[in-house]
Amino acid sequence: MAVRNGDLIQFSKAKKIMAVVWLLFSAIIFTIFIILTITKFGEESQVAWNWLLPSILPTLSLIIGILVTDSDLLHLRSTRLYVLLLLCIRVFLFYLCLLLSLILFHGSFPIGIDEMFKRSNLFLAPIQGLVSAVIGIFYYKST
Repeated sequence: MAVRNGDLIQFSKAKKIMAVVWLLFSAIIFTIFIILTITKFGEESQVAWNWLLPSILPTLSLIIGILVTDSDLLHLRSTRLYVLLLLCIRVFLFYLCLLLSLILFHGSFPIGIDEMFKRSNLFLAPIQGLVSAVIGIFYYKST
């Protein structure tokens, strides 16, 4: 149990609050880095992503793993599969939409297409790893 204003709150609720805060700020930071990679970082893109990824991904992976396997969140097998399915769809749609936007709007970026592909790989690779992990969890849990 956790305490808030003298009242006890459920541990599962406390975990969800922590997850929302971490996921929200990670998404904001990640989005800013994607924009800066395409528009501003230039030759320093690799240095920037080498700094960011170890700062966010380990905790992000832990939180997502706990949320996915949390028995409080996933009561029934059918509910668990539905929640996992929604998570998979959201994660891989985000990834695919990001790929599509890079392809469709490459002319809008202040860099050439070859440089855009090099820079975008810095943020696409960790997202693809997350997509693979979530899909792997879905298939593992569905058996």
